[in-house]
Amino acid sequence: MQVAALGTGTHPVFAECPAGSSNKSATLQLYSPRDPINDMRTQFSSDSQGMFGS
Repeated sequence: MQVAALGTGTHPVFAECPAGSSNKSATLQLYSPRDPINDMRTQFSSDSQGMFGS
């Protein structure tokens, strides 16, 4: 498995199963670069399952 580095900014993340279907999970946001504020924003998005923006 390869993991790519994220550029600066907000990155939406969701799972789709099977690929190409409309069965998607809630969309979460990853914020980069890593710092205490962006880590809290990412954690809030994960905890709320993407229900709220930030």
